[in-house]
Amino acid sequence: MLDNPYPKVQTGPPKPSKIIMPRQFSLPQGTERYVVQGAGAILVPIYTGDHITIINDEGGQVCELIAADAKGKTD
Repeated sequence: MLDNPYPKVQTGPPKPSKIIMPRQFSLPQGTERYVVQGAGAILVPIYTGDHITIINDEGGQVCELIAADAKGKTD
């Protein structure tokens, strides 16, 4: 078990969240954006020719991508 369940406090002035929720019109056609809460996960179908970019603006947690085929196999 952790000795301290709270994250380390950063010194200095507060920083605004960098999560940006643009209007649907501002993304190029065919572009999708997903925001995942901390310790969360999402399932997104990916097709041949798709491009994926993962941006960790907050920087507090590791981002992980796991790809599986249509039958759920990962290898």
